[in-house]
Amino acid sequence: MPNKLSRFWQELKRRKVIKAATMYAATAVIIIDVSANALPRLGLPDWTVTFLIILLIVGFPITLILSWIFDLTPKGMEKTEKIQPEAESVNTPVKQKLFSISNLIIVILLTVVCILLYPRVFRKNRLENLKDDTGRYSIAVMPFQNMTSDTLWNIWQAGIMNELITKLSNSGELSVRSYEVTNALLGSSDQMNQASVSFSSAGEISRRLEANTFILGAIKSAGGMVRINAHLIDSKTEEIYKTFQIDGRGEEEIFNVTDSLASLVRDYLEIQVLMEDPSFTGLEVTTQSPEAFRYYIEGQKLFTFFEWESSIEFFDRALEIDSLFSSALFQKAWAYHNMVERNNDLEMLEKSKGCMQQLLTRLDELPLNMQLLIRYLKSDFDKDPYAGIKYIERILEDDPFSIYWWQQGRNYIRVGQYQKAVPYLEKMLDLFQQWGEGPGWTVLYTDPGLCYHELGNHKRENEIYEYGLSLNPDNLSIVFFQTICALSQGDQSRSTTLLNSYRNILEAQGASNNRIDFRTGLIYGWAERYEKALEIFRDLLRKDPGHSGAVFQIASILIEQEMDLQEGMSLVEQLLADNPGDWDAMVLKGMGLYKQDRIGEAHRILSEAWDLRPYYDHQHYQLLNETESAVASRQ
Repeated sequence: MPNKLSRFWQELKRRKVIKAATMYAATAVIIIDVSANALPRLGLPDWTVTFLIILLIVGFPITLILSWIFDLTPKGMEKTEKIQPEAESVNTPVKQKLFSISNLIIVILLTVVCILLYPRVFRKNRLENLKDDTGRYSIAVMPFQNMTSDTLWNIWQAGIMNELITKLSNSGELSVRSYEVTNALLGSSDQMNQASVSFSSAGEISRRLEANTFILGAIKSAGGMVRINAHLIDSKTEEIYKTFQIDGRGEEEIFNVTDSLASLVRDYLEIQVLMEDPSFTGLEVTTQSPEAFRYYIEGQKLFTFFEWESSIEFFDRALEIDSLFSSALFQKAWAYHNMVERNNDLEMLEKSKGCMQQLLTRLDELPLNMQLLIRYLKSDFDKDPYAGIKYIERILEDDPFSIYWWQQGRNYIRVGQYQKAVPYLEKMLDLFQQWGEGPGWTVLYTDPGLCYHELGNHKRENEIYEYGLSLNPDNLSIVFFQTICALSQGDQSRSTTLLNSYRNILEAQGASNNRIDFRTGLIYGWAERYEKALEIFRDLLRKDPGHSGAVFQIASILIEQEMDLQEGMSLVEQLLADNPGDWDAMVLKGMGLYKQDRIGEAHRILSEAWDLRPYYDHQHYQLLNETESAVASRQ
């Protein structure tokens, strides 16, 4: 057997099959390596490289077969002669040339192949494991610890963190977790100033955020100089794999120091930063004033925890120092926007629009994420929810670890598409479950609960409420919707227990009897127990004749359910006499007129109410379209 293998090996060498295979493989490696870089740059599709590899693989056995049958001679391609008998071959030895041209070509090709393959096969890239599934470096930035004796530096713990996030997010090769999400996982706005983020807790938060790297640093000072150091740490092993250190002259150079630090991190991770791109400067916090930036950070923290009125005060202070501070102006516009929806305050609407118009004049200078949010804000005031859905979807494409999953769910709720809202709200809930308890945002539980209620999936609805209450015991909003769910299913025993619990929570919070009765009436109304709701609201109205909320709820039930259109319309006229610009009362009147077949009048008042309303309302929009179609059909 060994003799047969030896003879076969000699035959392969004689027929130059080994040489042909070596040259083919070496040439193929070079072609693949070059084409993988060159073909995409020529605008060819990605599959062309794959197709080329398949051709080379198919060609390999064909090359072996041809090299076995034919030989390349000075006279051209000739069929390889059969091997001579062994006796003859002993008497006619063949002299081998060690440095033949073909051998030299093989050596050169093998050398090139080794050069190409060495960095890919033998060199271990320690950063490769730090990339996420998209091929980007996933990073979470933690607050920097103030290790100076000066408490004035406390604000820069979150400030440097925010600056690094902003600047690192400019790179398409980095996936940086947002300030808001990281801040939320820290538990409270106070913790940002307590320098209490430990090494291990930072690692734990990063793992919840699915960030393979986290940055943890410190602020030190000596002799009028400030030193900022930052450690890049593997979230899984909690091993420091790189440290950076930058010095500067006090607070006046903090932005330059932070800029340099961010550049060092980007360079180390071997990414290309679009420094020459005109939009790059707009991606930064656009101020050179440390004092303005300090106010901005305070406002942003308050904004994160829904303290919008207070946050505006700090944004205003920042803008007083630097009127071109776009980030502060944007956050101010967004805070006013949230207050409009919460309070139906037209004064807040005009203020938000004023800020937005200023931002629109410099839109091209702002980061893409902010551009999309400004356009979303504008679409809300334009009452175009589908444009808003498009902008938020674009944001989610770039930042899958974003609180805007919840915003998109809310967007679909606003247009009555509960089935489409559910995946977004569940995604937001899943993210917070991964991250830990997170903030006590009751909308994380009540919004998906509302969707499941409308879809008739009460089992999942109650599961979410129970989970929310396990994290936020006796939460008023969650118990409110939980009680509605029990009542709507006819579970008398459970609904009674929940109603008593709801009243007890309100009493513990110091609510008046009138407020408790009004909220209880809302529960019965939402659960479609209209007779009981009317009984509660009428009783409240007898005790407090000027209670406009009770008047509106009675009118709404009487008109929507067509229980007594005449009384309902009388109550609506009472509301409009006190407040002629009440667009919700105008919609009720339009609905009553429509049900009375007074189509033209209904359409006119619904149109007037639509012009007054500052934001989109789905029921109003549908009713307006119905009356418009009805008017057109009668012409």
